[in-house]
Amino acid sequence: MSKGISSAAFVLFAAVCIFAGCSIKEDRSQCPCILELDFSGNGRFDRLDFGVSSGDDFLYRDMVGNRDFGQPYRLEVPRSGVYLNVYSFASSDGRADGYGGGAAVMGETEFIDSDRTSLTIPLGRECPPVYMYSSRIDTGKEMHSEYVLLRKNYSVLFIRLLSESASPLVLAVGGKIDGYGLDGAPEEGDFYVKPEVNEDGYCEVRIPRQKDGALRLTISDEEGVLREFALGEYIIASGYDWTAADLEDVEMVIDYAKTGVVFSIKDWEKTVTTEVVI
Repeated sequence: MSKGISSAAFVLFAAVCIFAGCSIKEDRSQCPCILELDFSGNGRFDRLDFGVSSGDDFLYRDMVGNRDFGQPYRLEVPRSGVYLNVYSFASSDGRADGYGGGAAVMGETEFIDSDRTSLTIPLGRECPPVYMYSSRIDTGKEMHSEYVLLRKNYSVLFIRLLSESASPLVLAVGGKIDGYGLDGAPEEGDFYVKPEVNEDGYCEVRIPRQKDGALRLTISDEEGVLREFALGEYIIASGYDWTAADLEDVEMVIDYAKTGVVFSIKDWEKTVTTEVVI
């Protein structure tokens, strides 16, 4: 009799233990998320520099060479969410060759902030020829895979200046975007650069992605500023899309040889009729 009671009690005890074991789940909310980065679609680049940041107490920086793009890159990140910013630069002939290009990429590392999560253009410098990928990633799970594909995040203004002025003219481009922030969006700050105009009237200047028509163009001679123009508004009016994934370059002709100034961008033309004294 007592043996039967002991057996029944054992079965009941075992059932309670099994039920309790199934109902108690491990709390993994404090465990890190495994972030897997897929760089395989960026074979045109020699090297990628990237930073991962939570915006406060987590920061991870590294670089990956072309031969390793095909291998998933894994790291542990906090579950609170992170910002990812990946960079590479074009060479002097326009090829997307990481830091392996010529003079156009010398010193480009100075543009990337020390945490590699943002990019700032020093006053007086043009935008670096940067290709970027930026993302705010939800890491509130055990693993997240992110496909990284860099896109062209600068535009080259190719300008031809037609002028009958006896003295050389100086161009300057100014704006209110001086780089890219933690989220990869254009960052507000002063931008100002004077491109060198050659003897045939050609010059070019790289500018960052814009949020509005704030870009200004000034034309000066040896005596000072002659005129200032709403360059950004003209570019937008020509149909240019600053929200495109890959920014297009802009070819512009400025005819400064008349009593007015004519801006031509593709099939769009703007005439400023105010008389110009040269």
